[in-house]
This record gives sequence, structure tokens and C-alpha cells, in this order.
Amino acid sequence: MRTAAALLALLALAPSPGAGAAPGDPDWEAAAKAVHRAAGEKDPGPLADALFGLRHHDGEPAARLLLAAAFHREVPDFVLDAAMDALGRFSTDAAARVFADEASRAPMGPRRFAALEALGRIQSPLAESALLVAAADADPRVRTAAVRALADRKEPAAEARGTAGRALLDPDPRVRSAGIVALSEWKGIPGALPLLGALAREEGRLFGDAWTGLRRISGRDLPPDPAKWADWWRTQPDEEKWNFEQAPRAPDPSFRLAGLLSHSRRILFVLDTSEGMADAPGYRAEELIPPDAAEGGAREVEDWKSIRTRLDHARCQIARAVRRLPAEASFDVLFGSESANAVFRSLQPASEGNRDRAIGRLRGLAAAKRQDFARLVRGAWSDSPEGDPLSAASFLEGADTVVYFGSALPSHGAELDGGRIVSSVRRWNRVRQVRFLGVGVGTHGSGLLADLASILPVGGSAAIP
Repeated sequence: MRTAAALLALLALAPSPGAGAAPGDPDWEAAAKAVHRAAGEKDPGPLADALFGLRHHDGEPAARLLLAAAFHREVPDFVLDAAMDALGRFSTDAAARVFADEASRAPMGPRRFAALEALGRIQSPLAESALLVAAADADPRVRTAAVRALADRKEPAAEARGTAGRALLDPDPRVRSAGIVALSEWKGIPGALPLLGALAREEGRLFGDAWTGLRRISGRDLPPDPAKWADWWRTQPDEEKWNFEQAPRAPDPSFRLAGLLSHSRRILFVLDTSEGMADAPGYRAEELIPPDAAEGGAREVEDWKSIRTRLDHARCQIARAVRRLPAEASFDVLFGSESANAVFRSLQPASEGNRDRAIGRLRGLAAAKRQDFARLVRGAWSDSPEGDPLSAASFLEGADTVVYFGSALPSHGAELDGGRIVSSVRRWNRVRQVRFLGVGVGTHGSGLLADLASILPVGGSAAIP
């Protein structure tokens, strides 16, 4: 965190009250002074309020003040959210040019990604043009962030829609995922055709993304069956003879858990091992044994029969999913309370040996101490338990689907506010494109799980006793 003195020096370079397009405007002067005052406070709350107060001052001076106070220094993500919300009220090219310059000059990393997010918020043609340039960048992280920012455009031009459609052919799956998100968010019926193409090409998580997008665009709740979606498309005007060039087959799901379905082939299971998971469930274990448990052998049946705690129930569910992963899948299991650990520390092939090792490690876990939920989630979005979610390694090697089992009740660590945790995850996901599936165990933070599941690309949440 930068010192207050360094921050004040930085803000000295920003427009002073009354500068630029608003000389002598008392409202602008008051809003700018509020930012300067709040920037020196230890509590970041007033700074968030002051930054949002700039929403009525669309133009270069306010844009530069927002850049200096929220983008050029380390601030909590909820403060950056307030700046983004203010920029969402801007529409001038003058304001957009400030962030277009930032996006082209900032070093690779959070500052550049945040500038691209800002361009998605500013409703000006120049902002959209800058995103179209970034969508052709050589770095797939920049392409992902740019296409994801296009999804925020309320009325995208035809060129933006075309860019999102072409993103579905990008060699990087995260860029393709961002393209699917954009077409799904805009809901235009023409966007369904590229998604039908994705159903024919994709084998893993992105097949599920395309299916979700088609349901959003069409308003129909058809199953993940390309043939049924082709039937729906043929009901559109002048499309009665349309068909796939080669009839695709729907890939088998990777797992079904607690009513949640995934086609992902890069999965990280996350298990809460805090003391709350030691509670005894209010049911008989015999009533929970799934019909297919016998397929895993006598040991799996015995594990289900020996459930004594909520942790036992959760690990039986994860072990069941691990046993049934497709051979071409990769996975890991992250677990922890006050610190995060993993079975492998990186995704590994779902070989028989790796499955047995993971299931054996699960049996040795105990529930104790408090849950550092923010730390656990940060590790889940990274390439290792202590990694950086936005690093190149996390982007290339991290999971594309995170499946959490636990209480979702933060009780330890630097951040206990669920809303602030969601703000951080939402910002990582603009680059990472991870799908979150949350399973609450017993008494749990259902609101937090639902908020995480709603982050694009949309996931899901459920509960077990």
C-alpha cells in the first residue's frame, strides 16, 4: 500500500478543482476537494463515496482525478468499483481518451486490465474503438479483458458484435469464453448462431458456456443437446433448412453434484476444513448414499456409511466426483481453514493413481480453526495456493472451473466482508473467466455463494445438509 505522502504527491498531478472544462464550477470544486480529503484517510470508505461523487462531472478533469486516485495506487476492489460506477455515467470522448491512453501505456497487469474495464463502462464511440484495438492484442490476457469489457457496452456497434463473434474462434479458451459472455449479455438472436458453432467445436467448459448463452438468448430451457438447439434455430425466419455442417455429439459431463452440472476438463475442488465443518449433520448417513456408490467399490460405500460430520459428507461428495472424472480431465483439491493447501499444488491428469492419491488425502483431513475464505478463494483462482490470480501462470495453468464445498462464512483473515470478496473475484474473472460452482454445507452463507455464482461466466450454487 502506498503511503499517504506518496498518494498526495500523486494527486497533486491530477487536475485541481476548477481545472479543465469546469472552471469556477462550485459542484466540481466540492467533488474534487472531497476526493483529495478522503485520499488521506486510513478508512477507504470515504474515498469510495468521494469517487462515486464524480459521476456528475463527465470530462477529462474528472477522468484524470479518477485515474490518479483509484487506478494509479493500490486500493481495495470496492473502491475501484465506486470509480467504475462513476465512469459508467460518462460518455464523452475526452474522458474515454484518458483511459484509452492508460490502456495502451500501462504495464501488463492489473492497471492495464482495469483501464480496459473502464473503457467498457464509458459509453463513448472512442472507448469502444479502443477496446476493438485491444481485442486484437498479441497477449491473450489483454484480448480476454477487452472482449469482456465489450460485454458491458449497452448498445454495441455492429463491429463490436462482430469482434465478439470472432473471439469464439480465438486459439485461447479464455478469449472464447469472453466472446460467449458478450454475445449472451447482449441477448440478440443473431448472436445465437456463433454459439451454435461453439456447441459443435467445444468439448469442455466452453460447451457449457455456449449452452448457457443459448438459453439466455432464446429464453428456452433446452438440454445440452446440439440437435435440439438446431431444431430451435430452424424456427427462426428463413432458417428452416439450416443445419450443422457435421452433426456434433454432446460431450459427456465431467460430474453432477448436488444438482450442479459441469462439462469442464480443468477443475479445482475446494474444501472448507474450518471448525464449523466438524458439526454433526442432522440426518442418518444411510439415507444419503447415492445409488451409484457401489460402482466405486466397498470402500466408497463404507465412506458414506461412516459419515459423522459435515466435513465427512462434503469429502464423500468430492471423492465421488473425482472417481468419475473423464480420463482427459485435470484436477486438484484445495483445502484449508486459516491457510490454503492442495493435494498436488497444480492441476494434474485424472489418472487412476492421482485419483487414489487425492481421495486418500481427503480421508486424512480434519475440521479445525477458522476459515480464511478470502485466502482460500484467492488460491482457487491462482495456479498455486499462494499464487496471483492475474499472473501469466494462473491464466495459462489455472482451473477454468472452481467447485467449493463448505460454509462460505468468512471468520478469519484480512478480509471478512463477503461483498468485498466478491468485488475482488469479479475483477479477477474479467481476465480469468472461471466458472464458480458453490455447494453450501449445513448452515452456510448462501448469499455469498449465490453472488460468486452470478459472476460472469455464470456458475451455480446449491446446498447439502
